[in-house]
Amino acid sequence: MKQPTAGQGQMNENLIAVDMLLSAKSGVRNTAHALTEASTPEVREMLKRQLQDCINHHEQIFSYLEQKGLYNAKDFTKQIQVDQQAAQQVMQMTQS
Repeated sequence: MKQPTAGQGQMNENLIAVDMLLSAKSGVRNTAHALTEASTPEVREMLKRQLQDCINHHEQIFSYLEQKGLYNAKDFTKQIQVDQQAAQQVMQMTQS
């Protein structure tokens, strides 16, 4: 079995974190949608709590990515550079 190079391990961690962020966003969106469809007060209250949990989870993942310099929501130019570097790393990994 081929061992991953030093950069591949970090790249995998970054990809997993970004995938988690996308999943968390879906969780927020889907829970909010379910909340609008709920027909009883008990279900609505449960979904409100769940929605807050989803939002908190998303915030934690976003903060992690931001601290690692992987998500630059306030600096679009820097985010483009990060994305270009990630694309180059992936291309290099596929060529080795």
